[in-house]
Amino acid sequence: MNDSSIQPTQSIDCLLLPGLHGTADLYAALIRHLNKRSAKKGLTFNYNALTYPQNIKQKYGSLVKWIQQEINIDSIETPKLLIIAESFSAPIALRLADANPDKVSAVVIAAGFCASPVNMTFGLLPLRPLFMVSPPRAALKHFLLGENVKKKKLNKLRSLLNSIPSKILSQRLRSVLTLEEANLPAISDTPLLLLQAQHDALIPWDIQNQLESHLPHAETRWFDSPHLLFQSRPKAAAKQIVKFISQLDKIIS
Repeated sequence: MNDSSIQPTQSIDCLLLPGLHGTADLYAALIRHLNKRSAKKGLTFNYNALTYPQNIKQKYGSLVKWIQQEINIDSIETPKLLIIAESFSAPIALRLADANPDKVSAVVIAAGFCASPVNMTFGLLPLRPLFMVSPPRAALKHFLLGENVKKKKLNKLRSLLNSIPSKILSQRLRSVLTLEEANLPAISDTPLLLLQAQHDALIPWDIQNQLESHLPHAETRWFDSPHLLFQSRPKAAAKQIVKFISQLDKIIS
């Protein structure tokens, strides 16, 4: 579908699912650029950026169930829901799309995975002590934001992680470390865009390749970016997301 066929009032419901931090606090720049790009295409995004509750188990199954109740997914009458998921939430997005094919029109995954990024035996170790101290700035640069990140952005991420109970972060990490590819659907009938970070120090190349192999129908775009792609390259990510969505008859017709 070309741009001239898009109605100027076309509205798309967008469910934004966060990374390991589990909050809606890191997406202002992405949303700003999405709004600029979508306006040029005659599209309007209605955002629902979720913050995961801390009073439930942080297992993937529990979070999927909570999301379906939180957004009242049964009330969605037409397949107009776009899911944008970052990192930790990639498996959640796949399960939501698989369980609700008549509601979810498309999925975008940034810096995702379909199996544990490291040896699953790490999941047997005590993880909570890892999050009981403030994360070193050097580690956040290396693994998440890149060496050239601005101090303000780095401090915001560090402050956010410090505000989350170590119990919650360790539970989420354990969910990641026990994740198996065989337990995730391939959602072959759902349009899918993968955004991959070329300089991802957290997700190894073989895990990135595994995700592409698990989802062979997906379109893939690579970025000159560290792991936190939406925070490091929001403008470039927004450009590819809007381009992807504007070509889908299923979601904009």
